[in-house]
Amino acid sequence: MKILSWNVRGLGAPDKRRMVKHHLSNTSCDIIMLQETKLSCEEGERFVRYCKRWEGRFQMAEGNSGGLGIVWNPDKVLITEVSGNKNWMTCMAHNRDRKYGVRIWNVYGPTGSDEKTKLWGELEDSILKCTDKKFIVGGDFNAILDLTEKRGGSNRISKEMLEFKNFVRRIEATDCIPVEGWFTWTNRRQGFTNIAERLDRFLVGEGWILEGIPTIASTLPISTSDHYPLQMDIGTATQGGGGYFKFQNMWWREKSLKSQLEQWWMECKHIQGTPSFCFVKKLLFVKNKLKIWNRDVFKNIFEEKDKIGKELEKLNLIVMEKGMTSIEFEEEKRLKNSLNEILAREEIYWRDKARELWIREGDKNTKFFHA
Repeated sequence: MKILSWNVRGLGAPDKRRMVKHHLSNTSCDIIMLQETKLSCEEGERFVRYCKRWEGRFQMAEGNSGGLGIVWNPDKVLITEVSGNKNWMTCMAHNRDRKYGVRIWNVYGPTGSDEKTKLWGELEDSILKCTDKKFIVGGDFNAILDLTEKRGGSNRISKEMLEFKNFVRRIEATDCIPVEGWFTWTNRRQGFTNIAERLDRFLVGEGWILEGIPTIASTLPISTSDHYPLQMDIGTATQGGGGYFKFQNMWWREKSLKSQLEQWWMECKHIQGTPSFCFVKKLLFVKNKLKIWNRDVFKNIFEEKDKIGKELEKLNLIVMEKGMTSIEFEEEKRLKNSLNEILAREEIYWRDKARELWIREGDKNTKFFHA
């Protein structure tokens, strides 16, 4: 399931509607969460009809500010239980293909400090009713967690930052760090007056993490609004490819691996969230690093064995024709040592394979096991 969150800064102007419709027509997302539509419910419904293949529900704007919408592709998802107020909408989304559901909150945070405090309380009461913790809270929160999420302007830690961080902790959610893009809003000014902040984000419930379902966010470089849209993929294979992964014991033959693993683990310091979320994310990070290391450093043992065998054959032909010199002697010694190391790694590989087969097949009570 793919979800897009976007503060569009108004859909009243015809040129803005055309631009947003263009992006919605080209997206592969199943659900679109819109903030600051500046539309009434009736105008929102007309906009959905204008975009054709989508369906949607809207919260009415107050004058020329606010307004929320949840738009979805009815061929891919089923949306039920839609409710909310001027600052948030919630719904239940069911994936038609994969048959799992997720509770979603679409948030548009106010600018005032008191209003934000009230909003965090309302959301907390609503979110904590989701007992399986499989929820996604996304949108424009108009708040940042710390100073790393701001460039330019005031650089002091505010009360609003602390309240927002406490809210995230209380609902036991994890901030989904985007794999691409960091700041989601900019005032589009030049020079020292330019300010950029990470106001938009997805907060992920712990239920997704504990079940091992990947959630990946990325910021899209679309400049129709002063906010960049944020996309989340739920259940999509992580970067580096999916499929079965198993740590190979033969890797320990490479002496540098232990220090390399420690280095990769330390590179995960930026991950924030609950302990279980951080642990799972670190494992995924190290797994992807191991895949690359295995491909580029450790390499395929069978291909390396064939390669060294051919080099030895070529060297032996030279020795047979021209005799052995000190150069050939050292080269033969190096190749034999390399081949011996490859064969040792291969022995470990096949030993693990045999153990894996036993675990998978087990004692099937055949004559072989009684012999």
